[in-house]
Amino acid sequence: MAATQGPIQAKALDDKVTKAAWHTKPVTYIVGTNDHMIPAALERVFAKKMNATTVELPTSHVAMLSKPDDVAAAIIAAAERTR
Repeated sequence: MAATQGPIQAKALDDKVTKAAWHTKPVTYIVGTNDHMIPAALERVFAKKMNATTVELPTSHVAMLSKPDDVAAAIIAAAERTR
């Protein structure tokens, strides 16, 4: 990630969202139960607000690095639910 993820552009913090996709599209939310950046309880609140299908994984903030197979399975399952 350090090699490919650049610094955030300051203007991104000023952009306004006019219509969040989660209002009209199905959402899957992965809760990292070992996340030390965002508490799992707060992630669950976000997921509930979005009416998301929630997948809980014993992972850190970067689930795609620590549990790539589980994240891939969650993505595949989400895609199959939207067929």
